[in-house]
Amino acid sequence: MSLSVLLALVLAGSPWPLPGHDPANTGWTPAAPAVSTLRHRWTIPAPVGVVDCAAPAVPPVVADGRLFLLDRSTNGVAAHDAATGARLWTWQGVYYFRAARLAVADDLLIVVEEPCHLSDEDTRVAALDVATGALRWQRYGSWRTPGIVLDRGILVTGGNCPGCISDIAYRMQGVRVADGTEAWSTAWQDTAGPVSANGRILVTAAGRDPFPGVPDPKWTALDITTGRRIWHTRIPFAGVRAADPGGTRFYLAESHGLRVVAAATGKRLWRTGAGRAGGVAVDDRRVYVSFPGQVRAYDAASGRFRWSRPMTAPGRPVRAGSLLYVPTGTTMAILDPATGATAALSAAFRPMSGPPVVADGRMYITNGATVRAYE
Repeated sequence: MSLSVLLALVLAGSPWPLPGHDPANTGWTPAAPAVSTLRHRWTIPAPVGVVDCAAPAVPPVVADGRLFLLDRSTNGVAAHDAATGARLWTWQGVYYFRAARLAVADDLLIVVEEPCHLSDEDTRVAALDVATGALRWQRYGSWRTPGIVLDRGILVTGGNCPGCISDIAYRMQGVRVADGTEAWSTAWQDTAGPVSANGRILVTAAGRDPFPGVPDPKWTALDITTGRRIWHTRIPFAGVRAADPGGTRFYLAESHGLRVVAAATGKRLWRTGAGRAGGVAVDDRRVYVSFPGQVRAYDAASGRFRWSRPMTAPGRPVRAGSLLYVPTGTTMAILDPATGATAALSAAFRPMSGPPVVADGRMYITNGATVRAYE
């Protein structure tokens, strides 16, 4: 699903189909309810009898009137009615399948596995019908998929293979969401982060030089539909955090700040230093960055400093409606995105862990086990 299609859906139905909301991982939805009007509606209780090696708790994804979350009692997934919380269906993979990441595209729920142990060689990606939970396709492989990179009908799978005895310790594939077939494949590369900027993704050279004729590349931009190399750079950075909603810029984390490059060419645009860059959210005007002990806002295009707010252990920001949400441990700060001033109190939403999910006029909060809906 392209970014333009997703933005159109945001304005029409305000889903949250990917962990970062959209292929660019912006963490931004323009449509959101006013916090003052939100009231608790329902709770999905903690699962009974959590299995060994349960996957980490992650926020749900929401699309097509359904909420999808990891079922930590089976290491599978569950679908719920987004309005009532009623369970619609569950799915549990066979042979110790351990669901870890979710995304929705083309009426399919994409489920990515994360095995428990390094010695577990096989990893799987499954696609389920969002309405019924029926398995539509499944792929097996030896290379781990570290995050959801999905755009234009292509899912990027693979990465490192810590338990492989193969000479190829890294491999990536572009898989068609519609049927699970391979669109392209490349070796000795790993993804730089769960971000696509108008169909461009960033990968890193891993191990042997996978780019003949390119002197010591560090990072390369690929076309997600073909796997074709677009540009490369030797600039060191820690990974890509997000792209802007228009897909024109990559926001890159560095050990001492944030670097921004043009998505089409890799040209350096601006950078800022305030410690190691953590979570990032980007709207149509500003970029919000969690640094150690503070959250900062910059002009998204020019990098001009806007404001700073001291904060203990800030997590990944979420920009929804007219507000900025920043998780901090078991609570969150609700800020005015233009000034950083406190815009509302968050006591009603505690306890919580991780960022909220805002979709279809509701806010969904997880505390690591339960999921609560406010409407």
